[in-house]
Amino acid sequence: MTILPYILQDFNENGVYNNCQDELKIEFTDIIHAAITVGRRNWDDVLYHGIYSDYEVNFRTSLVQTFLTDNGNSRYLTVSGPYHTLDPREKGAINYFLGCTFAHLLTMKLFNINWIMHLDVYQAGLYGPNPVNITMNGESNRRPDFIGYDSSNRWAVIEAKGRTQFKRGDLARAKEQTENLKTINDEEPIFRLAIMSYLNNNMINIRISDPPKPND
Repeated sequence: MTILPYILQDFNENGVYNNCQDELKIEFTDIIHAAITVGRRNWDDVLYHGIYSDYEVNFRTSLVQTFLTDNGNSRYLTVSGPYHTLDPREKGAINYFLGCTFAHLLTMKLFNINWIMHLDVYQAGLYGPNPVNITMNGESNRRPDFIGYDSSNRWAVIEAKGRTQFKRGDLARAKEQTENLKTINDEEPIFRLAIMSYLNNNMINIRISDPPKPND
């Protein structure tokens, strides 16, 4: 069992979720599950490419096992030694992957959104028929990373960020990206989640913002 600190901010005071600072208890296998399934709609899509999908599952699992650890005296999840010796561009790629992974993990654990899909992939219909239809607010081309739906089939929009430290400006831009999407299959999303994972004393921390809807 390991611990993941998180902060919820900018949530509607009259909603189900309240602004808070808390900790999520998780198993390391939860992180691997999130890493394997992030970006896909279901298990059929995770395994869509046969043996090549098996290679991808192993690759994603290895990334988690290489760059994260729950060992040592601390109960908190930290990055491992190899993370700190990466080239900055390599570290940027790992941060992106971990940001997506933790966005998926937190949406599963806190918001009952079991699958989050890469918006561009599913709008293009790359995994078969029935592409997702979206409309945008205004003319901005900045789009969120993911869409998903909860156990009540309500749509959500998610923008994921992974950073070495908390950056308020990056979270603000992530919030703007979630607000740019208006509808998914003619329905307004119930959540517009900007999720940033970052390091605090080598420990993984998460901050989640649900900005108000445009014109609220």
